[in-house]
Amino acid sequence: MDLFANSTDSHAHSLNVLEGLSVYGEFMEGLRTIVDMGCGHGRDLRWWATASYLDDAGQQRPYNYDCTGIDYDISFVEHPYPQNMKTIKGDFETIELDKKIDLLWSHDSFRYAVNPLDCLRHW
Repeated sequence: MDLFANSTDSHAHSLNVLEGLSVYGEFMEGLRTIVDMGCGHGRDLRWWATASYLDDAGQQRPYNYDCTGIDYDISFVEHPYPQNMKTIKGDFETIELDKKIDLLWSHDSFRYAVNPLDCLRHW
């Protein structure tokens, strides 16, 4: 059973969550590396890659996170990518990443895990 009618509806829901997170400045400032497991069209990943804040002078400044999307089919990810965004074709249940991750994002994709408990342990 699908929770959302399409990827646009799914992303609209995740935007509500993302916008809610964005008001927590200390949390947002503490992040550097973000991985989107099951990135689909890459819309959430793009949100992270282009996230910004207002500095003390009222100027918009990018967080410039290092963003990676993992999905079986990365052909759906919309181009062009921001410079700090990349995708990897792979299985989010088993993929091994060679870097420290500050935030693992997975919106409307974890339900596709064949073995959810093993997947969470792996993550």
